[in-house]
Amino acid sequence: PYTLHRLDSANDYSAGIPHCGYYQEVWQQYKRVGLEAHHMAAQRVALRVGHALQARGETVSLPDCIEAVALSRRLAALRGTPPGRPEILDAMLTALVKDSHSRDELDRLARYLSADQVGRVPKAYPVAPLVEDFRRQCQLYKLPLSPLAAQEKRLDIYRSARHRNISRLLHQLHFLDTPYATLSAGPDFAAGVDLERVREIWQVQWTPATEALLTERMAYGAQLAEAALNMLREQLQNDPRAAPQCLIEALRMGLHAALDQVLTHIEQWLNLENEFPALVRGLNLLHLAYSARNALAARSLPGLEALLSACFERACLRLNWLGQMDEEAALACMQALGDLNGLAQANSAQYAWADVDLFIRCVETLQRATLPPQLQGQAVAILSVRQVWAEAQTRQALQQALQEAQLSPDYLGGYLLGFLPIGRSLLIQSPDLVDAIGQLILDWDEEVFLATLPGLRLAFTRLKPRETVALAELIGRLLGGQAPDVHSKLVWTVSELAQLRQLRLQTQQALGRWGFGDE
Repeated sequence: PYTLHRLDSANDYSAGIPHCGYYQEVWQQYKRVGLEAHHMAAQRVALRVGHALQARGETVSLPDCIEAVALSRRLAALRGTPPGRPEILDAMLTALVKDSHSRDELDRLARYLSADQVGRVPKAYPVAPLVEDFRRQCQLYKLPLSPLAAQEKRLDIYRSARHRNISRLLHQLHFLDTPYATLSAGPDFAAGVDLERVREIWQVQWTPATEALLTERMAYGAQLAEAALNMLREQLQNDPRAAPQCLIEALRMGLHAALDQVLTHIEQWLNLENEFPALVRGLNLLHLAYSARNALAARSLPGLEALLSACFERACLRLNWLGQMDEEAALACMQALGDLNGLAQANSAQYAWADVDLFIRCVETLQRATLPPQLQGQAVAILSVRQVWAEAQTRQALQQALQEAQLSPDYLGGYLLGFLPIGRSLLIQSPDLVDAIGQLILDWDEEVFLATLPGLRLAFTRLKPRETVALAELIGRLLGGQAPDVHSKLVWTVSELAQLRQLRLQTQQALGRWGFGDE
């Protein structure tokens, strides 16, 4: 069954009519009062919208609704038509809207004319095979098949085979964009977060739209697993870059029969991909699949380790091809290089596929003047923290960065933005480097300092609170004073609080004159 809202042309249903709920009301009234149906429908619609506005806190009264109906009749008389949908909408806009900022609210309330009544299918009438499979599995696993409140399902996917099967079913429904289940907590293998969790928590709720959408998905197959598999294949064909993501989805949905095909698409994507950030994103997903293969009941994935090694090698070699780029691309490459550095582990069997020596050699090539300062600073941090460079080399590289900053002050902010996330401990433990940076900043005039300040502030936000305190203490000692007490709480006096309240009131009044509310 479909709701009237789904059949509304305003919701991109080209065969529908706008606000079909209004015309449903006209039809119901026509069966009762005949030719007076438009007048009765206008009354009922005005009352509904009036009640909805009241529920939203608007000052709408019954006389306002009566005035809207009367106004719609006068508009209809001027136009020579019965009071139809355009007349009642124009009348409500005039009679029910009290100020300008409520017009958007009324536009949204006008969609209420689409209504949410649900069609009914006779029990003996056949349904789509995909819906039958959905109902069968819901009955098997005791999942809701009626429009009740949302239920919470806690699934122990590692210990219980039954819970693992339910999880696969819910992931299949989610992949098919079916409004039925939402994962609210648990390990998210696609995003690589909360992997330490051992249970999935789902919010499950059946709605009429659930089976309506499954009926539309019949083009993909007669069973949920078949439909999910065919949609997965479609994604692989339409977007080669989605291949690593599709591997995770196939594992979560239990589509192990499709894994060989997905790995083939990943190999094809790998041979064509040339963008460094895209390669690292794919590598991260492959590593997640490799790490979670036991948890996702896919212990044997022949070829995955070889793909990991090939993807890692290709990502490293792309470092040699990086050159001038805009700031957005530089930040994307910086994030990707940080991820690649985290995957280049030499002393772990889990990362045996990573050629760490190749990674180091490629990072050393990033000391090129044509590269953005973010990548240059990040490369220095990687080589220093991994002790590939001696302390003297690190000091020399940072001194060169300071000299470059004298010619281009913006250079220092970008350089530190790349350096600090990995090498912040080196800076905190090197008073002479901190002193050199301070002396450089003192040599700048006010205009240069203000132009550079946003970049420096962004770079130092990468420090943790404890590291910020340590750096503040170091700077305090270098200046011959004491570091500020960053742990002390700010205490406001009564007069200061009164001034703050007065300032807030004045701000609200100023914003109100421009149509901005307190929100």
